[in-house]
Amino acid sequence: MFQVISLRSDSNRDPFGGKSDIYLKVTAPGSVQGTDDVLDARAFKKNSATVGTWYDFSYGAYDAEGESYSETFSTHYFSRQGSPSVTFAVYDSDEGFDDGMGSVSLSASADYSAGIDLGDSRVKFTFTKLP
Repeated sequence: MFQVISLRSDSNRDPFGGKSDIYLKVTAPGSVQGTDDVLDARAFKKNSATVGTWYDFSYGAYDAEGESYSETFSTHYFSRQGSPSVTFAVYDSDEGFDDGMGSVSLSASADYSAGIDLGDSRVKFTFTKLP
């Protein structure tokens, strides 16, 4: 399981000269959901993110491309077979092409609730590998 707290852009990566449209993609190979992607822009996306500003995460917030949610929550449970690394990656969303803004892969529990620098972005989250 993981809990996303917030994320931010540290660079304007938009190829058209604007601000980055940030989202977090979490990939867990072997997920029984039918896809390795367990979180993406359908859950949370912030268009035209101001560099250095933290945006609190909640499902359906800001400019999410998926459905709306009636309650605010940020914890995500998922199951999968085996123990491959889980990747947390921030992207700048562009039509047809998304720019990577940094990522981290984890195979053990980690607490980045104070934030982790991914290069062109930062994210605050915790990841708990359940037995």
